[in-house]
Amino acid sequence: MDLETDDVELVRSAESITHLHLLSILATEIGKRAQAGGRVRVLDAGCGNGHLLTFLQANLAALFPELEIEIHGYDVADHGVQAQDYFSTTLTWCRESCPAVLWEERLKLITQDDAWPFDSDYFDFVISNQVIEHVSDHRHFFAEHARVLKKGGCGAHLFPLRHYIYEGHLLIPLAHKISDWYFLRCYIRVMSRLGFGKYRRQNGGGLDEFSERHADYMMFFTNYLSHSELMAVVKRSRLRPSLKYTVDFYRHKVRQLLGRDVVLKLDVDRRTGLGYWLSYHILKFVSSITLFVENENTYQRVQRDAS
Repeated sequence: MDLETDDVELVRSAESITHLHLLSILATEIGKRAQAGGRVRVLDAGCGNGHLLTFLQANLAALFPELEIEIHGYDVADHGVQAQDYFSTTLTWCRESCPAVLWEERLKLITQDDAWPFDSDYFDFVISNQVIEHVSDHRHFFAEHARVLKKGGCGAHLFPLRHYIYEGHLLIPLAHKISDWYFLRCYIRVMSRLGFGKYRRQNGGGLDEFSERHADYMMFFTNYLSHSELMAVVKRSRLRPSLKYTVDFYRHKVRQLLGRDVVLKLDVDRRTGLGYWLSYHILKFVSSITLFVENENTYQRVQRDAS
């Protein structure tokens, strides 16, 4: 996709490479699917502070002026990590960043066990950024994902699997693989003494308190999936799972380090099966993978049409 000057400036305003990566997937898929004059609805599942919401609203509207772009979002009130009343800050940010949008109608706050507060077959795309490793019930998440997604719609979710080595919240290797709470607390304390993690950057509080608090964080607020567990739960929701955009996240990182412009049109369909398989099986140990799902089943459709 060729970018106009103003579009390049919008893209460069991104606050993280994760935002750029999700934008590139949406730009690629919208370019293949959408027709001029149509409406594209995107749901940000676990929208947090709202920064991704407004980034996508501004950029997609600029990239596709012939389309009506609607970005919606929801988050959960009872997860326990966010500060109390954080969602009012999210709403304020969105109002100030994109004042032409009625964010009060587009943003929802629910509890973890609630059904998503949107009609069935409503969204063209569902995305999330570093959310799925915090979801307590993945079956519920993907069942609701499938329900609100239109036939032919798709989803893109950036998050780490259990396989990765350097745990990204504590910055302590392998901390997420320990299921025994007492051993986890001891491990965090020892690794912090060796210079790993966030302890030396924190102001106040002793190492024992830090280790206990972060052991609780890992125990109660993260829920990592393996590759096989992820594929099974997505398949159970009758969605097609793949990791075909995973390598592009790392390509964006390399281009950023080299000072090169972002590529918004990703040519994933020309990749060979072997190269694709090797890339995600290696990269899942490094950092985040990109789960791409599609609400499509051509076999079932052909069988139905033939009957």
